Amino acid sequence: MSETGIAFFDFDGTLSTQDSFLAFLRFAAGRAAYCWGLARLSPWVALHGLGLCSNDRLKERFFSHFFKGRAEAEVLRLGEAFAAQVLPRLCRPALLARLGWHRAQGHAVVVLTASSAIWLAGWCRTQQVQLVGTDFAVRDGRYTGRLAGPNCHGRRKQQLVAARLAERPYATTYGYGNLPDDGPFLSLLQQVCVV
Repeated sequence: MSETGIAFFDFDGTLSTQDSFLAFLRFAAGRAAYCWGLARLSPWVALHGLGLCSNDRLKERFFSHFFKGRAEAEVLRLGEAFAAQVLPRLCRPALLARLGWHRAQGHAVVVLTASSAIWLAGWCRTQQVQLVGTDFAVRDGRYTGRLAGPNCHGRRKQQLVAARLAERPYATTYGYGNLPDDGPFLSLLQQVCVV
């Protein structure tokens, strides 16, 4: 068995105080366009609340509204700017300290999130942690508005954690999340903190 541990952190609502996807949309679109987009997408939010629209479909609707057809390079630049200018203000100091403690212990640290590398990759690089998130499809250098693979949410997180632990046994495993969506992956870990 390995002597080192591994810690999995959810991002939205755990490391951060709010949903980073919505915060990124507001940053990228500007306040007026963001508010207009929310108004246009509100029927889909209502359907999701009624259980008639999946989390994946809702995410695609939002991403498509704001980014379908836009150049990947342009959106990635916005993501890097957001990671540098906005994300640090959204993070919980206590959870950042805990993340730092894990790094200092030599633990592997993985941010496991339904959000995307588009706006989290830069932040994860500065924190020296791995990122496993949701990807969006690109065709001919432009976003299609669709997911590229599974949404890293709920049971998908559980599958990813199980696969990682099967690859290599760790002496101690840690999990940080906010229920209920993180319950499945947290159930696989030894030491759990629910925010």
